[in-house]
Amino acid sequence: MVRSGLAGAGDFRLLLGLAGWAPGQLAGEVASGVWYCAAASRGVIMPPEGPDAAHPDAMRRRVLSLIGRQHRGHQRSSR
Repeated sequence: MVRSGLAGAGDFRLLLGLAGWAPGQLAGEVASGVWYCAAASRGVIMPPEGPDAAHPDAMRRRVLSLIGRQHRGHQRSSR
């Protein structure tokens, strides 16, 4: 996509990790409140340029602001 001009290198974010669940486990965890779900826009995941825009803590703060004050205690540093 970058070579063809359809997107720029800054239009992508690579996140690495591994998670696995048994059948139905994730749905059960979401239902019991272990996971917080939030709608996200491009601006949340790929924010405008800035000194901390792409830092994981900045993204965490943006997402927590979407899901509400009751989850503010879950803010932590990834450093």
